[in-house]
Amino acid sequence: MGGLEWPHARRGRRVPPLCRLGSLAAFTIDSPERLDWHFIPRGRAGLPLKAMDDRQRAAAQALLRAALSDVGYRKAIDIMRLEEVLRAIEKVRRFDRDPDNYAWSVFREGGEAGRLDSWGRIRDRRRHRAGRLIRAGDHATTAPMRHRTRHRRDNMRGRSERSGGWGWSAAAASLALLVAVTGLAGAAQAQDARGQALLDKVIAAHGGMQAWQSLEDLTFTLTLIGFGPQGEEAAASKSLYYLKRPGKARVESITGKGVQVEGFDGEKPWVTVNGKPDAGDEALRGAHFQAVNWWYWMGVPFKLKDPGVILTHKGPVSFRGKPVEILEATFQPGVGRTSDHFAYSIDPQTGRIVFVEFQLQPGVWPGVGGPEPFRSAWLDYKQVGPFSMHTRRVFYRDAKLKNRAFVLLFGDFQVNTGLDDRLFKGP
Repeated sequence: MGGLEWPHARRGRRVPPLCRLGSLAAFTIDSPERLDWHFIPRGRAGLPLKAMDDRQRAAAQALLRAALSDVGYRKAIDIMRLEEVLRAIEKVRRFDRDPDNYAWSVFREGGEAGRLDSWGRIRDRRRHRAGRLIRAGDHATTAPMRHRTRHRRDNMRGRSERSGGWGWSAAAASLALLVAVTGLAGAAQAQDARGQALLDKVIAAHGGMQAWQSLEDLTFTLTLIGFGPQGEEAAASKSLYYLKRPGKARVESITGKGVQVEGFDGEKPWVTVNGKPDAGDEALRGAHFQAVNWWYWMGVPFKLKDPGVILTHKGPVSFRGKPVEILEATFQPGVGRTSDHFAYSIDPQTGRIVFVEFQLQPGVWPGVGGPEPFRSAWLDYKQVGPFSMHTRRVFYRDAKLKNRAFVLLFGDFQVNTGLDDRLFKGP
């Protein structure tokens, strides 16, 4: 899509609300634009992600999520993020690889282009073809596609005349139509209202946003106990962590090679073993991961308020015989280095996080990610300065939570002690 020109972005003007897209991204249902599918990046009409503000981006992602299954949505996001990988590995660049250059278009039945009426369709028209037509009524159909035409009419009560494929419910269709007609931002706010209210309760239960914003540095010890397949204790280690804003980290550990220190000074990682620098690529990537990983986890739940986080309230379920509320977190394309997925189980009475299941994108950080999700119970909450923090995290190998893989024990917390910047400087 290297030839894309969008007038408001080109002139540096503020992006208008999507409800006033008009002729910029709204077309009649019989417009040739609806059939203009293509595999490669090139210029096309529509509103690209890079021309949206943060609220519009979040709402556009909410619509995409409503139109697809969980697997389909994650696949769509991964395809967008693939642009960054291709940009890095292509030696001869034929196309401008940009994960924010995916365009949404809105189509209506009859009337004039530039207006939205009873039919609405917002589409990302590259590669994964997330085309979907929606109507305030009883039926919906997918759009015709070049190279592979698939026709479908769904009964909005949940029955489909085409076997297999997407489960397209009345709730999802109503949400998508609401989004298309009123402008994405307002609909996303309506969809996320329960999720945001739940997150506010969780943040309050963990110490409050003001406490997080006032945090300058944090020190703690982390003990890891690994278990074998029969549940026997197989390994143990202990590390000392120092974290300081903005994003600095230092980790001191005893390894088989001796005393290892991993650091990140806010810009670049460094590693020493027994006082000697280790400039190996894997060692440096591991040190960088330590900073990114532990600033995220020690910042949960507060970091779920960060820009680019997409929250979805998945409703109540039972966890070990007790009711919990599920809050799902994914990320807009271009946010962070990886395409990760988190599901937080929250005690509705206390607001505490009691269980987390998460999937990390493999291949970015050394030894991190894979086909199986991580599953961990968060236990033994204690008061740490202004924060209520769990001090034991149990990871399981299996979905039934019968076989422990390892346990993390947190202790020796110190908050805002004025850590010296020299701790984080490399050799």
